Amino acid sequence: MKDSQLKLFLGRILGETYRTQEHLHLAVPVSKQSIYGLINGVEGAIDEVMAEDSLISVQQQVALKEVLTCHFGESGMFAAFSDYEEIREKVEKIGLSHAKAIILLTYWLKGQKGDVIPKKAVPNRSLRKRSLRLVPVGTGIL
Repeated sequence: MKDSQLKLFLGRILGETYRTQEHLHLAVPVSKQSIYGLINGVEGAIDEVMAEDSLISVQQQVALKEVLTCHFGESGMFAAFSDYEEIREKVEKIGLSHAKAIILLTYWLKGQKGDVIPKKAVPNRSLRKRSLRLVPVGTGIL
């Protein structure tokens, strides 16, 4: 399979996924025009959606852990965490978007037993649900 065929295939799958989300009245991080372009193989639309920086690097994970450790201390850093707003400014300074920070916090929460991060610290259920999509998050999450 050529790279262009793979790109077309992935674009169509992603477009159909977004169209299904839209049909189910779930948040979709792209426009209807982008969905149409993905489904119908418009290379510019595929490139635009695929170019989004949706990967959360190890460096970004380490940077967020450092922010949390500095803010809350080494022991039980999540125990004192009650609201994302407490760390928003520090997170922005390290260049991590709100959406990626919430994804990482939720990821870490799911890896722990019990409520390591109080549920009220993660935005309301609809935002948590949207942030856990298996498709690129983009910047329109919040």
